[in-house]
Amino acid sequence: MMLVGGAATTAGMVHDRRSAGTIIDDNALELKVLNTIRQAKTLADNSHVSATGYNGMILLTGEAYNENIRQHITVAVEQVPGVRQVRNQLVIGRRSTFMERAYDSKQTAKVKSALLDVKIAGFDPTRVKVVTEHGYTYLLGIVSEEEAQAAVDIARRVSGVKEIVSMFEIVNNPAATTLGGNI
Repeated sequence: MMLVGGAATTAGMVHDRRSAGTIIDDNALELKVLNTIRQAKTLADNSHVSATGYNGMILLTGEAYNENIRQHITVAVEQVPGVRQVRNQLVIGRRSTFMERAYDSKQTAKVKSALLDVKIAGFDPTRVKVVTEHGYTYLLGIVSEEEAQAAVDIARRVSGVKEIVSMFEIVNNPAATTLGGNI
């Protein structure tokens, strides 16, 4: 089982514009962030948080019981070594149900599939990380302006998507940033 996961990670690294080290750091950062939240019992008991790391930026999605918990989560995550930016998209309210999370996962899969339709030379849809929570679809990646616009336009047309939130890092020369480039 570990071999399959490792193969999938390696395949993803081949296409990613982040260096292999950055990808590994981002994955480790996600675990550190979630561990930090879990260790703070008040935060863990009053929230459901997913953390997505991309190039040192942490996207927080899920739910917090109230604004105070939401803000404390932000402060805790900002203190995790290696986090360069926190984008807290937690909503205030009850924890989402399994069915709601399953629907969001389905939406993510639909958007990833739709990205196969981007018709730009050199565009690789695996370079776009897609996260959906509460119907909001977040797009992350290191892309050109043209690639970002095309990805957003296609994702907007996917049925069931409430809103697209573009969190791309825009680069002028994407080829120069592929696997171990400048970023």
